[in-house]
Amino acid sequence: MSLTLLAPTDFSRAARNAINYASQMARRMQAKLILFHAYPPPVAVSEVPLVIPFPAGSEAYIQKKLKRLKQDLLSKRGNKNLDIETDYVCGIPVDEIYLYGLKRKIDFVVMGMQGKGFLKEKLIGSATTSLIQKCKVPVLSIDRKVKFKSVKKVVFAADNKSLEQHSLKPLSKISSVYGSHIYVLNVITSPTSLPGISTIRDKNISKVFRNFDHSVHQITNITITGGLSAFIAAKHMDMIVMIPHQHSLVDRIMAGRQSKEMAFHSTIPLLTLP
Repeated sequence: MSLTLLAPTDFSRAARNAINYASQMARRMQAKLILFHAYPPPVAVSEVPLVIPFPAGSEAYIQKKLKRLKQDLLSKRGNKNLDIETDYVCGIPVDEIYLYGLKRKIDFVVMGMQGKGFLKEKLIGSATTSLIQKCKVPVLSIDRKVKFKSVKKVVFAADNKSLEQHSLKPLSKISSVYGSHIYVLNVITSPTSLPGISTIRDKNISKVFRNFDHSVHQITNITITGGLSAFIAAKHMDMIVMIPHQHSLVDRIMAGRQSKEMAFHSTIPLLTLP
């Protein structure tokens, strides 16, 4: 069964970089790539039922922009036979991306992540964070500075929640294409805050990852983000993977100033799995 990647865009530089990454990923995985734009609906400007209509010709402008993006991608070396589709809708971007992903049975949403810079570039970053929180489809967030490379080393951020093998199907698709080694990592912030490596094994990690080339690791650090960052740098990781759980590791990573630094300025792609 062929894969489908969805690359939402607000036509910012952050989104364009993510699209370039997605095109390389689609080529490597022999997948269809959909370039997608959601534009906001008209809004009320007063208590009187008056709305600002969508400017005349704007849909034609969006079509033109998407067509140009597609042509630019196809003109790149090795992309001539890439299967690229374009689409756009009117609606709240996060909601429309979420619904479109479910409707089209998207395998991966590849989005840009930008924490600083021009105001127009912040939209795609905040939309990515919101979509991660919904997380009904795998979301791969790409920082503006991240360039595509083969995903040989993947760090899987483990917490004290049990895992189910079906949750790792998207990761299996990536590892099978790239021949990735999965580093299952547990960051200990205090002796009692998170389980030790023996507890991880008790959670049947080895069983869940039995079809992966993997190893299990444990490090200590005063913060989870600090531990992850140190491990990523020391082992030269190519991707970080997390599975959101309520009140768990991802909540701690995505909350607070320090975690936002990591979320928006990660040196490697961040993949969150449903």
